[in-house]
Amino acid sequence: MISEQPRPEPSNTRSAWAGLVREHPGLLLTAGYLLLTAVGLGYELWFFMYFGINILEYVETSDFLLAALRTPLVVVLAVLPVLLVWLLVRGNQWLHRRFPRYASFDNRWQLKSTARSGMWVVLILIYANFFIQKYAERATERIKAGQGREVQVELTSGTPLPSRALLLGTTSKFVFLYLPAEKKTHVIPIESLARLVVSSEKPNG
Repeated sequence: MISEQPRPEPSNTRSAWAGLVREHPGLLLTAGYLLLTAVGLGYELWFFMYFGINILEYVETSDFLLAALRTPLVVVLAVLPVLLVWLLVRGNQWLHRRFPRYASFDNRWQLKSTARSGMWVVLILIYANFFIQKYAERATERIKAGQGREVQVELTSGTPLPSRALLLGTTSKFVFLYLPAEKKTHVIPIESLARLVVSSEKPNG
């Protein structure tokens, strides 16, 4: 009877990734930034949707590219599981090298390398979507409760806004304001603004 031997840790996938990093570092950096941009844009989609706005109707190409920079904290927290997964993988590899009996036990139920990678990707995507949705929902609730960055607006027409305004965000061509007293959102073209004064104080709440 032939005894079952522990399966060696797959290395083809790691070798392929290592070769890709060495040969195309610029491509990987670009792909990484596009991924972060997608996370930032996803947050803005959820955030403005809660105010009844489809932000895709108001953004230009430059706004897409700056999405990650407008919400850096959200982006960092959304992709944090990537670091955690990397630490788990590295820790599991160390245990395999340090404890042969653990490696033998782990290899009995361990999924194939491609299956594990796919599982981690799916879990990270689910977490990121859930996190940015809940973060956007919380930010929306605070603003609708009157807590946010207050601004003073002067229009070129001379018509004043009817009540206190909170800044939701901007694109290259539009400014988005929320009026808590009226519970309404205003989308104002940049060319219609004579002046926009943003409070330098920390937002309320």
